[in-house]
Amino acid sequence: MSEIAAGKWTIEVSEFEPSTFAVELKPDGSVSGERRANGHGGTVSGTWSFTDPVLRLDLSSQAGLNPQPVKYEIRLSDASHGRDDEGHRFALRKG
Repeated sequence: MSEIAAGKWTIEVSEFEPSTFAVELKPDGSVSGERRANGHGGTVSGTWSFTDPVLRLDLSSQAGLNPQPVKYEIRLSDASHGRDDEGHRFALRKG
């Protein structure tokens, strides 16, 4: 079984739009942190939920002039890898 819990996480997204998120998943369901993509960085905020095996992230990414919504439904194969229905692959590291 996968185990996703509140805490600091690094989430690397590959395929199509590679980026790296360094976020804190908070116990109240909120998210804050940073996103790096194409050599640019910015803040992210939003919400998260986890119902094994799916991690849902509903974020607003401020990596440019305008906030960009980012939504992922990550189906985890284990606690550190997953993919979504749009073909993205994810590597997750706690800490």
